[in-house]
Amino acid sequence: MTRMFASQTSALRGVTSDAARSKRRLLAEEQIEFNQLNYKLGKIMVPFMFLAIIGAAVNAFLLVFASINASVIICDHMQYLIIFVSIVYFIVIIGSLEIIARCNLDQMALRLEEIYSASGLG
Repeated sequence: MTRMFASQTSALRGVTSDAARSKRRLLAEEQIEFNQLNYKLGKIMVPFMFLAIIGAAVNAFLLVFASINASVIICDHMQYLIIFVSIVYFIVIIGSLEIIARCNLDQMALRLEEIYSASGLG
């Protein structure tokens, strides 16, 4: 998105009309808001990164445990735990991050689309 802001702002840079100045101002405001939102999303994602690291460590432990005890038949609960930690856990983390990002960025994308279509840029 940062490149979009830069390219759209540079496209309007040489134009001296009031409409172009207004569009440049709107783009600058959106870029400031995007940078603030990007910082906020970065802070929100930190706990998810820790959860992913913990999940990877538990997954590695379970795989090592299963390799060492290959001759032992594991119970159904242990099988479900391994499947959960190997697959479902990470899908939940990725899905949560996707939902958070979309909820925060959708409104900004709509406003940018309005600015681009009004200026004839997009």
